[in-house]
Amino acid sequence: VKQYNLTAVINPSVGEEMQFGGNIDASGDWLAVASPWTNSSKGRLELFQNDETGYLSRRLIDGHETGDFLGIQVSMQTNELAVSSIGKVDIYSYAEGSGGWTKNENQTIVSNKDDGFGLSLDFFSDNLIVGAPFASGGGVAYIYKRQPAGWAVTSLSPATTAGENAQFGFSSAIDMEANLAAVS
Repeated sequence: VKQYNLTAVINPSVGEEMQFGGNIDASGDWLAVASPWTNSSKGRLELFQNDETGYLSRRLIDGHETGDFLGIQVSMQTNELAVSSIGKVDIYSYAEGSGGWTKNENQTIVSNKDDGFGLSLDFFSDNLIVGAPFASGGGVAYIYKRQPAGWAVTSLSPATTAGENAQFGFSSAIDMEANLAAVS
């Protein structure tokens, strides 16, 4: 059994954050820490980079409207980040020497806020799974495949015996190497 030791404690760089660390993910030297209830529920995502001295704050991304809950879910992979607000998923890319993390404008996915779209999220290579647990029929999860012009979507529905209040899509994971999409 591998043993892990605490190597750093990270605090928000901008005052007292509501739910700092409400969602986190890491890839390589990067750590994404979300505070979805901060800023009148607009939400905030803070990106930290590890160097020889520890984790340094490199970028703050704020939600735009009250009730956005930016950072309700985050998923990182090498040089890319998917972050959800209620009803929307944005993709950011990192390029060394070009100003750091930038939003990919043509890769934003928007859906119905009332369905809880974005409450679950996972990102793997060119594939994304997003849950909408309050959609009619007991919830739904969408699997997106990145295309040159945007995202192609298919949807998964719960078993017909799951019932109207099943909240299918409240949690999700995707691993295309294993040909697996898991949704609850």
